[in-house]
Amino acid sequence: MDEIDRRIRPEETSNGLQFKTDDGWTYRYVNGEIGIEYPEGKKEPDVLYKYYNCSHNSLDALQKSYLFASRLGFYKDQALLNDPFDCTQYVLATDPKLSISDLENRMCEINHFYKKEMDKFDGKGEIYHTALRNIALALYNTSIWRNFGIIAMTADWKNPCMWAHYTQNNQGFAVGFYTENLKSIQKLKGPFFMHYKDNPESLIVDFKQENYPLSLLYVQNIKLTSWEYEQEWRFVAGEKGMDIDEQSGHELGIKNGDYNKRRISYQEFQGKIIKEIILGYYFDPAFRNDKVGKITTKKGDGTQDEDKVSLLNYIVKNQIDTYMLYPTSQYNFDKPQINIWKEDDLFKYERVSIPRIECRTEDFQNLEINEHF
Repeated sequence: MDEIDRRIRPEETSNGLQFKTDDGWTYRYVNGEIGIEYPEGKKEPDVLYKYYNCSHNSLDALQKSYLFASRLGFYKDQALLNDPFDCTQYVLATDPKLSISDLENRMCEINHFYKKEMDKFDGKGEIYHTALRNIALALYNTSIWRNFGIIAMTADWKNPCMWAHYTQNNQGFAVGFYTENLKSIQKLKGPFFMHYKDNPESLIVDFKQENYPLSLLYVQNIKLTSWEYEQEWRFVAGEKGMDIDEQSGHELGIKNGDYNKRRISYQEFQGKIIKEIILGYYFDPAFRNDKVGKITTKKGDGTQDEDKVSLLNYIVKNQIDTYMLYPTSQYNFDKPQINIWKEDDLFKYERVSIPRIECRTEDFQNLEINEHF
């Protein structure tokens, strides 16, 4: 590996390709399978959680039993990923051993847009070469994501930042999925623990389509250390003909595929794949005070909160084990279980376990109580 520009070249094995980063992560594409060897031996969690806000899209995914496989880009003017450095070509580098003519030929095989764009450049000088390499990396990465997507999860159900960022300030919910059943979904590979790194090496690519998987594995696995609090585990979803970025697809000369193919179904595991649903602390005001009560289904303006109703109907119909997020006195979260049922068109609940308060006995022993209190 070049210590100056931090490029790293995959090495060929008897049955594939692999490379190792300077901090000990090994990425492999062997016998048609992608995989990562972690330096400290990460153990896959038994349950992985996905955080949701209480919205139409979230409830559609839950009710129709699918997980949405995102990618860098846009759909209906909405960014599909919240980090502009996620899944980008910035951790890729063109092979310096590859001649410009070979690079041109391989790029023409990947996408006909290359020639149209390069015709804008006069001559074959350094500016042309630099532009060619930059455009080649962008096109290469875009071509990869035509048929792949990522599904982000975490083993941490009690992270306050995650609840704030992904559940609309604790008004949403988290779904716990059994990892083994997720791994049984044919279109998914993983889960892979994220590699948090502020100065990652650049993987040298040769622009051969048969080596896409190794590039894909690395590109989707790198995130800045600012995101480390998420402790993310990620699945890679693959199916030919997934959609392409609406804003750049036409410009890149790529016809959009079927956007619905990004909906990865777990219908075959219905009733076996969801372990639990955790409702946010602000999901309903009654949760925080009363052991038994009625769940509010009205918005502040008095109109019915259809998304909230849909979630409650789903829980009741499928008899999902349900919990509520509850802060304790030691700056931690507990999740007491609650029963939810429907009676006379009203949703009611009962808290069946008591949240841990976590106060120490000595705190009370050393407390001086004013006699006039």
